[in-house]
Amino acid sequence: MKPYYPEDKKGVTGNTEQIMRKVLARYMKANPEETLYYRAYTDEGFRRERSGSVVVDFNKIFPEAEFGDYAYAYAQYNADCYDPHFNFGAQDETVIYVNGEKITKTDIFTELLEVDNLIHIPSKPGYNTIMIKCKKGSLGFGFRFGALNHKGNGIEFYKAFAENAGELGWNYCGPFKEDIYKEPLSGNPSMEAHWYPQPYDTKMPSFPGHTEMYAVSTLVCDKDGEVDFCAEAAADMELYIDGALNGQGKDKLCAKLNLAKGTHAVSVRLFNKAADATFSATADGAVLALPDCTRDVKGQWLYLDSSDERAKAGFDKYQLYDGYAGDKTYFMCGENTYLRPIIESKQFGRLTYPNGVVMYGLLESGNFLQDEEVLEYAHSHIKTCYAPLELALWEREKFGWACVDHKLMDITFLDDCGSFSAMVLEDYLKYHKDEKIKFYAEFIADYILNQQERLENGMFYRIAEGKYQQQTIWADDIYMSTPFMMRYAQMTGKSEVIEDVVNQFLCYKEKLYMPEHKLLGHVYSLRHQKCTRVPWGRGNGWVLFSLTELLAILPNDHEKYEEIKTFFLQLAEGFMNNIDEEGIIHQVIWDHDSFEEASGTAMCAAAFARGVRMGLLPAAPYKEASERSAEALKKYCIDEEGNIYGVCRGSGYSFRLDYYKHDLACVTNDTHGTGIVLIALLEVEKNRNL
Repeated sequence: MKPYYPEDKKGVTGNTEQIMRKVLARYMKANPEETLYYRAYTDEGFRRERSGSVVVDFNKIFPEAEFGDYAYAYAQYNADCYDPHFNFGAQDETVIYVNGEKITKTDIFTELLEVDNLIHIPSKPGYNTIMIKCKKGSLGFGFRFGALNHKGNGIEFYKAFAENAGELGWNYCGPFKEDIYKEPLSGNPSMEAHWYPQPYDTKMPSFPGHTEMYAVSTLVCDKDGEVDFCAEAAADMELYIDGALNGQGKDKLCAKLNLAKGTHAVSVRLFNKAADATFSATADGAVLALPDCTRDVKGQWLYLDSSDERAKAGFDKYQLYDGYAGDKTYFMCGENTYLRPIIESKQFGRLTYPNGVVMYGLLESGNFLQDEEVLEYAHSHIKTCYAPLELALWEREKFGWACVDHKLMDITFLDDCGSFSAMVLEDYLKYHKDEKIKFYAEFIADYILNQQERLENGMFYRIAEGKYQQQTIWADDIYMSTPFMMRYAQMTGKSEVIEDVVNQFLCYKEKLYMPEHKLLGHVYSLRHQKCTRVPWGRGNGWVLFSLTELLAILPNDHEKYEEIKTFFLQLAEGFMNNIDEEGIIHQVIWDHDSFEEASGTAMCAAAFARGVRMGLLPAAPYKEASERSAEALKKYCIDEEGNIYGVCRGSGYSFRLDYYKHDLACVTNDTHGTGIVLIALLEVEKNRNL
C-alpha cells in the first residue's frame, strides 16, 4: 500500500504516545478554543424560522406599498465561519448583491413554483455584505433566504452599517417608487434615516409594571487599589461585587471599594423602582466594561427584568433567570434589545456527530496520557454545546431561532444528537459533575427514547418523508443512539434503557446481518423491503465498536448476554476474514479493489483490542491483527505533522457497490477519523503487555 499523505510529506515517527501527541497538537492548533460570543439583537427586524431562514413579507411590513414599489434588505455575514451555500426563494422580481456585485435573481420557475433555489455565493475571506432588492409584483413582495445546512452550519447575519455593525439581524427600508439603489450598497456605509431598525438606545429599558430589576457589568482594575463607585436611579439600590453586598442607597448609592487587580463582577439590584426611573453609574479608579465575551455591544451595562437573586453574582453566560409571569428571561442591552449567544467558529464548540467521536478520542487520549490540557480542551468544547441548551430553547421560543446548538433546535435524526451527547455524559460520569448536564441529558433522552421513530418491535428507523433516507434503517444509527443510552442508564440507574439498547442491537442484526459473510449491509430500505448488502467499512465499524461498549457494562448473567456476545464474535470474524495483510480494512470490506480506509480500520483495531482485553476474543489472531492495523494507520495514514489521511467523507447510501467504491472520496483530517484513530492507537497500546 502506498502512503496516503502527499510525496512532499514525511510519515509520522515516534512511539504511540508521541504520535498521539502530534495528532492532538495538530487538531487543537487547527481548531483553537473559542468562547461563545454575545451580541445585541433588536427584536424589531426580520424573524427567522426554525430552519434558520429569514422569511420576509414586505406586504405586511409596508401595507401601503403599491405595485412596482421597491424595498431593500441589507446585512453582512462572516465567510470564515460559515459555508456560503444558501436557499433562496421569492414570488416576484428579487435580486441578490454580494459586496456590491449582482449574484443572482429570481427566475420564472422560482416565482411560479414557489420553490427555493440552491445558490452558492462567492465570498471573500471575512465579512461580506449582502443586499436583497425586491420589487412588488402580482404574486408577492419579499423573499426567503437562509443557509442550506442550517443545522450543521447555521449562518448568522449581522447588521452592516457603521452605526450598528456587528449587531445580529438585518436592516431594511421601503417602499420606494424608484430603485434608489441602482448602485447597490457594500461595505459599512453610514445609515440613512429611512433604514429600520435604527440603532438601539443603551439606556435602561422601561420594564413596564415591574419595580425590581438588576443592572450588571464588570469593573476592570489595572492595579490593586481603591475604587469610588456611584450609581443613581429613582429606586432603592444594593451593590454587589463578585456576589458580595458592598453598599446600599436610595436614589443614590456611593461606595468605596478596595479591589484587587483584575476583572470583578458588578451587579446593582434596583427595587421599589419608579416607573420613569433611569440609571447611571461611574467608577473612579476602574473601568466599567461589559463582559469580555460580548462583541460589538454598546454601552457599559446589561439589564435584567427579574427579581431572581442569582443575578447578584453578575453576568452568567448560560443562566436563564426567573421572570415575573412564571416565565424565563435573560439580559438586555437596551429597549427591546436582547443579548444573545452565538457560535462563530467552524469547528470548536460545534455539536455534530463526527465531533462526538473526536471528543471521545480527546477524552480517552487525555486520560491515557494524563494530559490535563487535552482534557480541559475537550471539556471546554463539550460545555460550549451543553451549557447554553436551556437558553437556546428559550431563544427558539421567543425569537424563532437560536444562534447556538443548531442541531438540537430541529432534531430530525439520531445523527443530530446521539453521538455528541454520549460524550456529554461521558464527561459527566468521569470528569465534571456539572448540574447543567442533567437538564441536557433529560432533553436528549426524551428525544431518543420517546420521540425518535420506531417500528413495532421498538427498532429505530428514519421516516424522512420526501428525502433520500425515507423509510430506512442505518447501521450508523447504532452508534448514533446506543452509546448515549448506555451512559444515560448509568447516570440515572434506569435499567430499562439497557434493555432497549439490547433490543436495538438484535433488531438491527435481523435486518442488516449477512450470515454468509458475517458482515452487515449498510442500510435496509423499508420501502424496498431489502438490505443494500454492501458492507461499508465504517458502517460495520460503528456497530462492532458499539458492541464493545455494551459488552463492557452488560452483566454476564443477562438473559441476552450470550446473544449479544455471539453477534460481536460473528462480526469480529467477518472483519478478520477480510482484513488485508497490512492490517487495513477496505472501504467495501470484502472488495480489496476498493480503497484502504482509515476510520473503518481504526474501529476494527479498537474493537479487536478491547475484545481481547475483555476476554471476548482470543489473543491469536486478534491481538496481532489489531497491532497490524495500528501500525498501518501510523505508516500510511498519519504524516509527521499529525495530519490524518484516508478517511472516507460522510456517506449517503446506495444499493450500488460502486457508490461506496468510487463516489465517496477521502478527506484529509476528516473529523470522522480523528477521534477513532486516537482511540485505536491507545486501545492497542493498552494491550502491549498482555
